[in-house]
Amino acid sequence: METAVVFASRHGTTAEVAGLLATELGPGSVTCDLADGPPDLSRYDAIVFGTPIYAGKPRPELGRFLGQANLEGKRIGLFVCGMEVDPTKRAAEMSAAFPPDLAARATTIAFLGGRFRFDLMNAAERFIIGRIAKTKVNQDAIDRDAIVRFAQDFRE
Repeated sequence: METAVVFASRHGTTAEVAGLLATELGPGSVTCDLADGPPDLSRYDAIVFGTPIYAGKPRPELGRFLGQANLEGKRIGLFVCGMEVDPTKRAAEMSAAFPPDLAARATTIAFLGGRFRFDLMNAAERFIIGRIAKTKVNQDAIDRDAIVRFAQDFRE
C-alpha cells in the first residue's frame, strides 16, 4: 500500500513523528511536509495526516490543505502531536484538529505525544508554555508505542 504521511510541523517534533510513522508503515510510505508546498496525493492509496497542537489549536496550513485536497477513495488516518495528558482534553484537541467528516472516515486516529523544546521556542512561546505546563525545561513525551500501534492498526 502506497502511503503518504502528510504533516505540518513548527519545531520539528511532528516531522519526526511522521518519519517514525512512515518507517513503521513500511515500504511505499513517504512523508510530505506541507512547508514544502501541497503534495500531489493522486498516486497514494492511503494518506495519514498529522498536526501538532499549540494552545489547543492545530497548524492552520493543514486546515487549508484539507479544504482543497481530493481524498476520494483514499484510506485515511489522523494523528495529533501534543503534550496534553488529560484524556478529555486530548479528545477535545483531536476533535478540533480535523474536520468532522474527515474524522468520521478515518480508520485510525491517535494522539502520539509530543515534546517541549524550549531551546527552539521564541520568548512568547516560552512564557505561555511555561505558565500552562508549569515547566521551563525540555521534555520528550513522544509515544513510540502508540506510533507502532497506529501503524499496525492502519495496515489492517
